[in-house]
Amino acid sequence: MKVSHELYVHVAKHDDTKYACFNFDASDSGYVLVNKQAVELDIPDDFDPTAIKISMLNKEIQKAEKDFSERVTKLKEELSKLTALTFEVEA
Repeated sequence: MKVSHELYVHVAKHDDTKYACFNFDASDSGYVLVNKQAVELDIPDDFDPTAIKISMLNKEIQKAEKDFSERVTKLKEELSKLTALTFEVEA
């Protein structure tokens, strides 16, 4: 399947010999606009992004679970330090 798409071509921020393409004008972000250009993309007729999206969401869930677990561990450590009993021997 052929899809026409308009891209904004910019000079890369830190290398004038390279270019960056966006689907919006990134001039406000420090990129120098070269031109706006229509490109034709060839997308396979049987392309289905569902499996890729599922994989990406699973990775995002794993990261969120890891971050959450680390935060809970830190909070429990802080709580433990505050509630720890100290045993002092009086002479």
